[in-house]
Amino acid sequence: MSGKRQASTLRVVSAEILDFLTVFLIGRYLIGAAAGLFGSGEAAFSFADWQGLALVFLIVAYFYLLSRTGGGTLWQRILKAKRH
Repeated sequence: MSGKRQASTLRVVSAEILDFLTVFLIGRYLIGAAAGLFGSGEAAFSFADWQGLALVFLIVAYFYLLSRTGGGTLWQRILKAKRH
């Protein structure tokens, strides 16, 4: 044994769900703000336009890049739920 304990499944799944919700909500807000749609009377975010594609790219990039780093994603760090 290497001495490292594996994180519980509940913590790993919780971290994944919280990571997805975090990047989805913050990404949606930031993309809507970048599109300049807040306060214009239009919907602030639309999946039919380029914003949906940008959000999907942001989510994939978040999980790919942060999972490959030594520290893991935001909620993996907080919940100490890194997979080894």
